[in-house]
Parts: sequence; structure tokens; C-alpha cells
Amino acid sequence: FSLLVAVFLVSPILIIVPISFSSSRFLDFPPPGLSLQWYEAYFTSRAWVSATLQSLGIATATAFASLAIGSAAAMALVRGSPRMRRVGYQLLLAPMIVPVIVSAVALYFLFARLQLVNTNLALVIAHTIGAVPLVVLIVAASLQALNVRLEHAAASLGASRIVTIWKIVLPLMRPALIVAGFFAFLHSFNELVLSLFVSGPDTTTLPIKMWSGIREEITPTIAAVSSLLIALTVVMYAGVEVVRQTGERRNKYNELVNDEGA
Repeated sequence: FSLLVAVFLVSPILIIVPISFSSSRFLDFPPPGLSLQWYEAYFTSRAWVSATLQSLGIATATAFASLAIGSAAAMALVRGSPRMRRVGYQLLLAPMIVPVIVSAVALYFLFARLQLVNTNLALVIAHTIGAVPLVVLIVAASLQALNVRLEHAAASLGASRIVTIWKIVLPLMRPALIVAGFFAFLHSFNELVLSLFVSGPDTTTLPIKMWSGIREEITPTIAAVSSLLIALTVVMYAGVEVVRQTGERRNKYNELVNDEGA
């Protein structure tokens, strides 16, 4: 049964791949013939490449901004008072609860007043607001599992709070930070609704370009781009999983050594 559910969920995504190699000008399945013309059309199109680079830059900036804000917020929540923790979680997770269209309209009017519409800064801010809750959830879960005695031991040896965080907490949280950054990057890279409201002709991202392509002229170029995004996601997820497992083994080894030393 689980296998059938997995096939049901994955099959619509995998159908995109053979369509991207179709020799037809339309989204035909099964494809009447095989061709790489739609991948060539993507890589030789200045509009498609520009939108891709735009999305990569915005997503990278969003990932770093979300990690900085979300990690600091998660540390304050986990190590703070229970009352602050409850209120803080409700505030920080609000962007996940409020409908995206509501946030998009509000941000549009705000950025319009600040004259930030159609700027990269507006896109980064909007995407960061949506990505911070993901970072908070992941980093907070990692902090709760972290042995707080290590922080107390560092403090007893004279380390300041900043030194403890930089040399003890952050290295132990590296796997969680990488995973959080991965999800923040993907959130920004795939964001469409917020981008539609706060972007403009000078800040067209890849999702906006794909949306415009679907509305104006549907060609297998859309399938080619989708297939490349699927491949990118799989490769990034595999890399993140390897780093996460390596970090977990290293942390377990360090805890074992510390326990034996104690």
C-alpha cells in the first residue's frame, strides 16, 4: 500500500521528464519522438537564463538571511523563558499560518510606500519572511536535542556567551543549519505568489518566467526547466543528507568522548 501511495504521488512529477525530451511542440505524453531541442531552447534563451540566475541569487541571499535571523530567534526561544517561548513561537510561525496571498498584498503596499517594488531587496525580504519559520523549527529542534551541559562546561571554564556559541553550539548544530539553509533556499527558489506581487520587469524570477510561459505559450521548454529543477533538488537533497549523517556521527562520537572523559 505504501508503495502504491508513493507511486501515486511521484508519477505526475516523473511524467514531466520524458515530456521534456519530446520532439513535439506540445506537451504530448507519451512523446512521439526524442529530442534535446527544448533543453537547447532553455540554455540559449537569454530570458530563461537571466530568470534562473536571478532566482539563484535571491534564493542564496534568502538562505543566509533566514539562517542568521532564524537561528538567533530559535536560540532565544529554546534558551529563554517558557512564557517568551510560547509567544515567540506564535509570532515567528505566523507567516506559515497566514495565507500567502494576504502576506503578498500587505508586503506590496508596504514596499510600494518604500519604493522597493521591482527590487532584489524586496524579493529577499519577502522570501526571508516566509523562510524564517522553517529555519526556526529545524534549528529549535536541534537545540533542544543539544546537551546543554557542554555550554555550562564552557562557561565554567571562562568562555563568554559569544565564544560558547561560536565554538561549541554552532559546530554541533552544523548539520541542522545546513538542512535549514537547504529548505530556506528551496522555499525562495520556488516562491511564486510573493514574487508576483513585489517583483517587476527587472526582477523576473524563474517561477514567474515559468508562470508567464504557461499563460502565454505552453511548450516543452517548461518541462525541460521542470526536469532540471527536479534533478537539482535531488542532488541538493542527497548532498544535504550526506552532510547531515556525517555530522550526526561526529556529534555522537564527540559526546561519547566527552562522557568517557567525564
